[in-house]
Amino acid sequence: MLQWFRQKVSPQKARAFCDDDGVKVEYPDNSTASIRWEEIMKISVITTDQGPFIDDVFLALLGERKRCLVPSEANGYNEVFDRVSKLEGFDFERYIQAMASAENDEFTCWEQKNA
Repeated sequence: MLQWFRQKVSPQKARAFCDDDGVKVEYPDNSTASIRWEEIMKISVITTDQGPFIDDVFLALLGERKRCLVPSEANGYNEVFDRVSKLEGFDFERYIQAMASAENDEFTCWEQKNA
């Protein structure tokens, strides 16, 4: 996952889109990632020590077989965050901890409950 993550870090801005189906991100390298809402099993914030000159905070939407990494500087990040933060059980305290971090770390903010 670290190699995939490093490929998505760029000084250019990504574009994030969300609708009733899910989230799609278009990265500066012309690659894309998408995930449907029902596929998301875990939401984390990944932080790095690379800031402040490049984006160092990412919202990771993780499924069993798919993942979608939304850079915090992406156009559309706020719309994606607004949507995921409304999920029942979203941990705002963990999100705040992540926003204060300047280290390489992962902060789990939400996990799908087992049925």
